[in-house]
Amino acid sequence: MILRAIAVKTAIVQIDPFEINRRAELNFGHTIGHGLEVLSNFTLRHGEAVSIGMVVETTLAERIGLARPGLRDEIAKLLNVIGLPTSLPPGLAIDSLIGAMQMDKKRVGGVVQFSLPVEIGEVKSGIEIDHLSEKLALL
Repeated sequence: MILRAIAVKTAIVQIDPFEINRRAELNFGHTIGHGLEVLSNFTLRHGEAVSIGMVVETTLAERIGLARPGLRDEIAKLLNVIGLPTSLPPGLAIDSLIGAMQMDKKRVGGVVQFSLPVEIGEVKSGIEIDHLSEKLALL
């Protein structure tokens, strides 16, 4: 599985080395994940934070009608099988998470941009989410 992931990432980076187009798809899970890393003072490992980020971002994708219902549960199950966390840490303040995400490099004009899944193997990047705090508060 790791070798396959490396091959996919390498192919995408070779096609788009400067993250102009397709490489942004690799950011799936990273926007939330980077915020979680900061809030945990980096006690969450990168892969753990991105795993949680993938589940949260899939939830957002479902809520805005980009992903089909049930995709979140499917992704969470796959991540759980390999031993990765899929839930936000208890007591996490959503406003703090949003504040931490504002520091992420994946912003355009000060607006957080997401790479969100449509389906397993299909991601759309450059997605801005209106009323982000309201959508995250429902988690």
